[in-house]
Amino acid sequence: MRLDAKITADLDRALNELVLATGVAKASLVRAALAQYLAAHGALTPEHPELITLAPTAGPGLASQRKDTP
Repeated sequence: MRLDAKITADLDRALNELVLATGVAKASLVRAALAQYLAAHGALTPEHPELITLAPTAGPGLASQRKDTP
């Protein structure tokens, strides 16, 4: 399912910094955070795959700046 949501500039900057630091795609980080929030509130079991499946970033301008990229 696709979900579009607006976030603040501060959240976007923080996400971009985390993407650069970890090499994990922004969408994966958002999915993981949502899954963790839902699990914490009993709406999703902690074993749900979205809690642990993280994809590498491939976004323009970010993939080339990943710390794990030579």
